[in-house]
Amino acid sequence: MVSYTCGMPGGYEIILIVVVLLLLFGGKKIPELARGIGKGIRDFRKATEENDLAKDIKDVASEINDVKNSVTSEVNKVKEDMDKLNPKKAFTVKDAVTQEKTAEEKPEKTAEKKTKKTPGKKE
Repeated sequence: MVSYTCGMPGGYEIILIVVVLLLLFGGKKIPELARGIGKGIRDFRKATEENDLAKDIKDVASEINDVKNSVTSEVNKVKEDMDKLNPKKAFTVKDAVTQEKTAEEKPEKTAEKKTKKTPGKKE
């Protein structure tokens, strides 16, 4: 039983193919055919390597990132403006500390006023 496998042609097969090509086309046509095949392969590689699709995708992605950054900055500006308009959110820790200090100072001043004796009044 003989089994045949398809694979790369061996040395004898290649020689047989070259002889058949020489007989069919002649010695002058083979270099022209080889040039034509080479040029076709070069054009195909050039077309696949210079694929503008990848370049266009990168351009669109960078434009999307630019728009995203500008929208994010505008949203942050609007949030800051809203915080300024809303007194509950605009109240910060620094403001709380300042209010506590002023609240502590006011009772002391009122206590000082009460302890001062006014002329003409008896206690």
